[in-house]
Amino acid sequence: MSGFFAMPYIESPPSTLLRVDILWGPDVLAGVALAVVDVLRSVNVLAALRSPRAAPVAWRWWCADGTRAPGALPRSAGFRGTAHLLVVPGWHAQSGPHLDKLLHEAA
Repeated sequence: MSGFFAMPYIESPPSTLLRVDILWGPDVLAGVALAVVDVLRSVNVLAALRSPRAAPVAWRWWCADGTRAPGALPRSAGFRGTAHLLVVPGWHAQSGPHLDKLLHEAA
């Protein structure tokens, strides 16, 4: 028996926006942080293919020291309120004690 089987398309109700903070600072691995943005953008693109109004993920840059992230970093629209998730992309740590110092500064 051969044939083409496909899942039926079911219109799903709008879901809650997932708000993501991405850690930024002088010791953050910038390439990894920007790769996180690529993934979040891909999620939004795939959701828009299913439903044109969908944008299930919004993100902002969060600096542990209270400064502002550089304006050249990509941003998303629609972030209001508090984050559901914090992404720590990693740090340029030179040693174990240096990593401990970075962790305490970000806490």
